[in-house]
Amino acid sequence: MELESQLNLYYANVTKDDSFVDLNGITDLAIMMVKKSVERCFSAMKIIKSDLRNRIGQGFLNSCVICGVEREALANVNDEDVIKRFQNMTDRKGHL
Repeated sequence: MELESQLNLYYANVTKDDSFVDLNGITDLAIMMVKKSVERCFSAMKIIKSDLRNRIGQGFLNSCVICGVEREALANVNDEDVIKRFQNMTDRKGHL
C-alpha cells in the first residue's frame, strides 16, 4: 500500500519535470532522482534555517526539513493526532 502511494507521488513529480525527459536507462534515472532529492532538501533547509533560527538543534532542524520536503505525505496527517501524540510524550519541554 505504501509503495502504491509512493509510485503515484513519483509519477506526479516526474511527469511535470522536463529533466526526466531525455534519460537513457535506469542509471540516468537514479542519478536524476538523487540530484532532485538533494536539491529539494537544500531548498527546504534554506527556507527553514534562516538567520533567525540559526541556533536550533540538529534534531529539530532535521524534523523541520522532513516536514518541508514531505509536504504531500504530511497533508493527510490529522492535527488532533499530532496534538494527542505531543501530549502523550513524556520527554517534551513544553505543555500544549
